[in-house]
Amino acid sequence: MFKRSLSLFCVLLLLSGCQALGLSKPGNFNGNLAYATATATGVLDTVTQEVSATRMSSDDGQALIGIAENSKAFIDSARRVQDAGDPATAAGKLELSTKILEEIRDYLKKD
Repeated sequence: MFKRSLSLFCVLLLLSGCQALGLSKPGNFNGNLAYATATATGVLDTVTQEVSATRMSSDDGQALIGIAENSKAFIDSARRVQDAGDPATAAGKLELSTKILEEIRDYLKKD
């Protein structure tokens, strides 16, 4: 479990570093899928840490976790739609999920 969390953290850190340097997200579906998944994991981990450290209320944390988990479900749906042969719908679902997660991530950075 720790190794998996550390690996996901490293991926998120790498992607965040690329974004901070002005580099764009990956251009293909699988790259975007990995980026969205890493962003979701990062958001969930950060919210959990903020609540545990009492820097965020439990109610706020639960609300953000719910949004992030729903976004993860939508990411999974995008993958299934892509596998079923509808890349346009899959890309739209993935883009929506990613934007929601990025907004939460940016909100968490402000605190």
